[in-house]
This record gives sequence, structure tokens and C-alpha cells, in this order.
Amino acid sequence: VFSLYKPAAELMARNNQLDEAITLLLKGIEEIPVERNVFSLYLSAAELMACNNQILQGLDLLREGMRRIPFKYNRNRVVNSALYLCAISRNSTAINLIIEDESTQKNRGDQVGLGNSLLLQINHQWAAAAETAESSLSHSRINLDLLGQTAFCWLSAEQPQKAYQALNKETIPKRVFSEGNPLTWLRALTAIKIEDIEQANLYLSVFLGRELQKGEQATTLTLIKLWFEHSNLYSRTNLGYYFPHLSPSITGFNNTISYVPSDFSLSWDSLIEKANNLGENSQEGLESRVWQRQPLKIFISYAHIDENFKNELIIMMQGMQRRGIVDAWQDRRIEAGDEWYQKIKNAMEECDLALLLVSSDFIASPFINDEELPQLIIRRQQEGMRIIPIIVRPCLWDSEPIIKDLQVLPKGGKPIITYSTEYGERERVWAEIARTLENHAKAIHANRLLARSENQFN
Repeated sequence: VFSLYKPAAELMARNNQLDEAITLLLKGIEEIPVERNVFSLYLSAAELMACNNQILQGLDLLREGMRRIPFKYNRNRVVNSALYLCAISRNSTAINLIIEDESTQKNRGDQVGLGNSLLLQINHQWAAAAETAESSLSHSRINLDLLGQTAFCWLSAEQPQKAYQALNKETIPKRVFSEGNPLTWLRALTAIKIEDIEQANLYLSVFLGRELQKGEQATTLTLIKLWFEHSNLYSRTNLGYYFPHLSPSITGFNNTISYVPSDFSLSWDSLIEKANNLGENSQEGLESRVWQRQPLKIFISYAHIDENFKNELIIMMQGMQRRGIVDAWQDRRIEAGDEWYQKIKNAMEECDLALLLVSSDFIASPFINDEELPQLIIRRQQEGMRIIPIIVRPCLWDSEPIIKDLQVLPKGGKPIITYSTEYGERERVWAEIARTLENHAKAIHANRLLARSENQFN
């Protein structure tokens, strides 16, 4: 039964059903015996709570797990997770309480050392944090958490050689440096800092689980991009959870940047601002701010018989349009005298995201099938552009070769028309869809900002 809870919760989280995912994991915690890997459900539930702006509830849950789970059943993993969550939220008081609890237990030096190191990291005392983690490591068997914090803090203290030495101990099993492992990412970053690009490329390749593509190479910015991409609930390796605060000596920015699990886009905006380091009144700074406000271009493909559904969607996105987050294009924007085919083609070529309002008439439309869908699919295959089908009326969408392989909205593919217009039920569904689109827009904006700042950063 245990093997079902985590993947099911992960699928829910990926579908923006955080509350349902957390509820499922809590149910598993109640039903799974402590000796059957229940600790893992505690870790997953606490992380999702943090992403759902429930950090305090996540800490309470982990404290419950610390009381319930014996040491031999991975209680230490629960303690470490609680400490990391405290470090993310800069909760020094909670870390001190955990340290106090662990100090009274036998064989708890690892957790006390990790807690003390994280306390120092919160205050940006990187060298002291490295020495504390390293001292605790020397009195224990190889502890990967302490090992990682030792190397990370030496990097943060501008001492990459000491970080390199920490990660190259002969006692560290080679299997530790594997695909997606935070220590593999850290080792690649350390190699960059000591200017061993060959080793950096090697460990970047291992972390990604593939060979580097032509022209691809390990750089500081590449590793920071991975930290961003692998610091959210959609990633199996949450780098921000283990290394929540990146110091200026690592990033080259003026200030420390921090992982914010409940709203990572804010942290990314802050990262870009610090990366550019542009004067408020400079021309370059002005151009950067103007560029950042460019809206995400959305192309809406639909059958004209479904125009009412298209209008409902447009109305729900009006707020995002007004704030400059999105610019939704549909064929009713073609004016008299315009070359309509070229206008549609240009809109498909320029869009960042395509929405398909799917119905039986949509599936039967020759123009959609012969002109619109092929061009959109080519862009998806060649550029990775996202296409999102929205099921508006009942049809055999799950038999269509193109549509069946895409993640559809609303959740489960329930048609929009089946939601009542009374009591705001249909508006609620449209609002959920709009929220999903806003999240996609923020993610695409973040990638744009990264590309925009890359040359300046280098």
C-alpha cells in the first residue's frame, strides 16, 4: 500500500491539487505502520505543505513524526527534514528547540551538528557553518547531509578547495554521485569554482542523466538555473530544500538569494534583479524593466460554434491581460481588410502558449486539423511550446492521437458544459483554469528572464 501513496500524491501535486495530495499523504500516515517507510510520507507531506504556504503545519507534522518514529526506522530523516524546513523559513527558534530535543538523546550528534550549521547559515556565517558541519562529520560515519552542508558552506565562504576536498573523500561511495542527487549538482558547482571544467561537465552530465549536447557546458549560471528548475514541487530533486540560501560568492550577485517554496516566482524575480545589477535610471535598466513586462502570447484555437466558451475564457483572463501577464489572441481580433489567413498564421508563429477548446465540432473542423494543429504541433516538437486542450463539450477527445497525449483541463477531462452556471460552479472551474494558465505564464516568464540575463551575468 505504501508504494501507492507517494506516486498518487505526486500526480495530484503535478495537477495543482495540493490540498488533495496532502490529504492523501496524511491518510497514508495514519494507516501505514512506522516500520513500513512511513517516514517518507511525512517528508513528502511536509514539503507539499511548505509549497502550499503551510510551513508551520509542515513543521508540526514533522515534530509528530519525530515523536512517533523510532531511530531505527529513519527518524533521523524526519529530523533533518524539519531542520531544512526551519532553515527555509529562517525559523531559528524552531531549530533551537529541535537541537534541544536531540541533545538529550543518544547518538544524535549528526542532527545537532546539522541544526547548528543551519543556524549559522541563516545568519550568513558561512565559514563557521562549514566548520560546524565538518566537525560533526568527523565524529560520525559518512553522513550525506553533513557532507553536503560542509562542502556547500565552504563554497559559500569562498573556499572552493576545501569544498572540493570534502566531496572527494575516499570513504564516500561512488554511487552517491548519481542522477538527480543534490551532491552531484554540488560537485559540478565546486568543480566550476576550482576551474576544473572537464570534471564540472562530467558531473553535470551525471546529474542530468544524459550526455551534454553540442555547445552545452557547465557554467555557474547553468548550475543556478538547475537550482531554480529543481527547487519546486514538480521536481524529484528539490535543491532549494537542501540548499535554500545561495550566497554572493556562489552566484556572483550582490546579495544572498533564497528559496521560497510557496511562491518561487518572487524569489526568481529577486534573483534576476540582483543578477542584472542595473541602475534604476540607466537606459539598460529601463529596457530590462520594459522587457520584463512583455505579456505571454496565447493563441486560442476553437470552433466558432463554441464561441460562448471562448468568451467565458477571455472574460476570466481579463485581469491577467490588464496586468500585462498574458495577451490572448483569437480570430475575432482580425479586422476588416486584414488578410485573415496570414493573421492566424502569424499568431500561431508568435504565441508562447496554445489553448485548444475541444469539442466534437473542433475535432471535425478541416481548417483546425489541416492548418492550425499541424503548425502548433511542429512548434511543440521543435521548440517545446506548451499546448493545453480545454474540453468544452463531450467528445471522443481521448481517442484523438494528438490530444490524448496532452494534459487536459478541467481536471479529469470533465467538459465545461457539464458545470452548472448556477451558484458560480462554472465560474469556479474557469477560475481554476485561469490560475493554471497564470502559473504557466510565470514559469515561461522566468525562463525568458533567465535567457535575458545570461549574457549580462557572464
